[in-house]
Amino acid sequence: MAFAGNQGTACPSQSVQADVLEGPDTSSVCGCNCALSTPPTCATGAIAVKYDANFNHSPLSCGSTGNPATMAESTSCSTMLYTGNPLGYQSLDLSYTPPSPTGGTCTPSPLANTGNLTYASQDRICTPNTEPCTGSDCTPSFGAGWGVCISSAGSLSCPGTTFTTRHIVGGTATFTCSSTCSCQVTGTCPGTITLYTNNNCTGTEQSVPVNGTCLNGSNAYNSNNYASYEYTAGTPQSSCDPTGTSTAQNVGQSNVQTVCCTQ
Repeated sequence: MAFAGNQGTACPSQSVQADVLEGPDTSSVCGCNCALSTPPTCATGAIAVKYDANFNHSPLSCGSTGNPATMAESTSCSTMLYTGNPLGYQSLDLSYTPPSPTGGTCTPSPLANTGNLTYASQDRICTPNTEPCTGSDCTPSFGAGWGVCISSAGSLSCPGTTFTTRHIVGGTATFTCSSTCSCQVTGTCPGTITLYTNNNCTGTEQSVPVNGTCLNGSNAYNSNNYASYEYTAGTPQSSCDPTGTSTAQNVGQSNVQTVCCTQ
């Protein structure tokens, strides 16, 4: 038989052509899927306040701790807020970060991706229609680019000292993915703070997001000083992130045969 380590060359005349695959690589075919079973909850907690006074720079940093450092998630009017003094809100960059969510569960499962299945080579085998030799073994001529080989079903050793180059070939690889996945619930509890210039939640008001974003004060605030606030909780945002791994196991190939070539 004739053998080539690629499928780009047509078989010689009077031979049957068969394409085979060699050396499946399953190192990247398995991953982990995570489904959110129970969403986390956004328990009431403190809102962290950060600021910086260099408000005309980029990127914004909000690297200093406010005073007070935290504000309560108060849905009623409260005066326990960071006031921005002595510089005032419009001369600061400010960020408000909500408390982290708690609880929640994920269901992990292995995920197979056959699109990541590759092979060391995609080979072509050409088997003569008629036996060109009679009696003892012989070496027919197949032309440039072809190796002269013998083959047998299954994974075997190559015999003797003539046909010493071994190829284990077959059809598409099969595999299963191990169930060693794990997941972690992640999420945020965004909300909105509405600031008021009077201490009873009246007067000029300004709403800003509570999501950890550093805001430029000259753009985000319509007043330099605020005296009270109310907090409105938003919709919890959560997801499941894979933390474990899944690997390919039980790797096999259909129609495995051993091809032994002279080179």
